Amino acid sequence: MYEVAVRELALKLVSSGKSQSEVAQFLKISLRTLQRWIHHVKQGIGLHPRTHGNRHRKLDKEALKAYVASNNDATLKEIGSVFKIHPSVIARHLYRLNITLKKSHLIQRTM
Repeated sequence: MYEVAVRELALKLVSSGKSQSEVAQFLKISLRTLQRWIHHVKQGIGLHPRTHGNRHRKLDKEALKAYVASNNDATLKEIGSVFKIHPSVIARHLYRLNITLKKSHLIQRTM
């Protein structure tokens, strides 16, 4: 990511009469990046890098821990239906939380 000073310098050079390709080669940036900066200024967006917000997580880890503690014999599919998340996602989160789901079978297998 380029600093705002570099972006401003690039636009200053372009506005002073240098070609876009010359400025891009001089500053060692891609021509498309320079064109994007020029477009942002024309649109009024500005030169500051855009920030991305935090991702919203669907699953609360503490709620998952509490549910598994109270329903220790629930399957991944059952847990997934409660939290409205695919069972593979539940399995991944349980693995990260170091929780294993061992089921107690009603019918013991005979050998």
